[in-house]
Amino acid sequence: ELNEFAYDARSGGLAYSLSTAPGGLQLSVGGFSDKLPILVRKVVERMRDPSPPPPGIFGLVHERIEKSLKNRALRQRPCDMASRKLRELRYSLSFPVEEQLKALDGLSVESLEGESRKLLGQCLVEALLMGNLSPEDAPALVSMVTDELGLSAPSQPLPIRAQASLPPGRTVWRVAGTDPEEKNGCVLCILEVPLGLENEAYTSLLVRLLSPRFFEEIRTKQQLGYITQMTWSEGEGSLSIKCLVQTEYPPEFARGRIEAFLKEHFAWVEAELDEEEFAKQRAGLASNLREAPKNLAEEFGQHWDEIVLKRYDFSHREKELRALEAASHKGLISFVRETVQKAPRLYLEVHSISPEPCKPLPAGLSVEVEPADRVWEGDEAAVRKNFRDGATWIALGQDPNEASSQQQASLRGKL
Repeated sequence: ELNEFAYDARSGGLAYSLSTAPGGLQLSVGGFSDKLPILVRKVVERMRDPSPPPPGIFGLVHERIEKSLKNRALRQRPCDMASRKLRELRYSLSFPVEEQLKALDGLSVESLEGESRKLLGQCLVEALLMGNLSPEDAPALVSMVTDELGLSAPSQPLPIRAQASLPPGRTVWRVAGTDPEEKNGCVLCILEVPLGLENEAYTSLLVRLLSPRFFEEIRTKQQLGYITQMTWSEGEGSLSIKCLVQTEYPPEFARGRIEAFLKEHFAWVEAELDEEEFAKQRAGLASNLREAPKNLAEEFGQHWDEIVLKRYDFSHREKELRALEAASHKGLISFVRETVQKAPRLYLEVHSISPEPCKPLPAGLSVEVEPADRVWEGDEAAVRKNFRDGATWIALGQDPNEASSQQQASLRGKL
């Protein structure tokens, strides 16, 4: 419905978008500042009081969303499926596609009547305004949004964004693929590292050192699969080092190859990585952090991340740089030995259901894996529920060290 403004907005040098975000909606508006308030008012008015959809439109939109969800449930690439299953397992506001389809099936035009006012009238508004705006313009624009929404005090708690911590040791979770025509399986390995600036610096250094080696060894030399990557990310409650391989070989074999790589290269960092190579990689990362944003959109994105993460530390990038510059060769060795190698580790295996057998193992090689402390398989909904019911949860913005048993009980009751 908001598309009717699109042409006039573009003609006036403006642009806007409305999208979903974990636990809410995200409205972005940009362009010439003199007309922004008019556009924002019009868009928010329509969000609050949308007109009934024309005959047939609801059915078309419903069908499109249903088709998209079914494709994700039944036709997703194994690597994408593994990442989705991990999100659905660990994040409080990540809901399985199957549950979303059930919820969608119960929706009708009548069920949406008044829903916009109900949702938006009790929401929390967080805003970031940058560019050609005065200190007086910003609060006035935000007040206009809250007034148009008719905000009142929430009648119920807002959704809590939280992450479930992995259990200690090694965990293997085996899930079945959903596409009989897909011959590939996948292994996604996650090493969970506590949040913190120092850990962030050493994690970025470690992945920068090992990522090209991982690709060269697993993809180029061993040719386990075309999609091969080693990355890291920051979540609600931890940092994650991720190794992913999509492969036609048995997932257990790929898991063993990932384990062997990590064991060998963690030992390489401890015993063979020299000071010169360490300093070179640290300088490269520091140079990236010193680089100024290329445009307003990039600068806006960096600051908006702080709001999304509920950290509100708009000098975080400078702190990252200082932590990286303070990182040492000995510190990295200690980090690998004391933090990474002892970190909780999850191997999520996606097994192909294709009638064709897996690719035969290379000559002279066999499946060699480290013993797992626990193996999850079978009913995925039960696995997910059992894990989430007993997991330690860290809410966004919460200090992980302050997660007492009483706070955990309270948090679980709100999730």
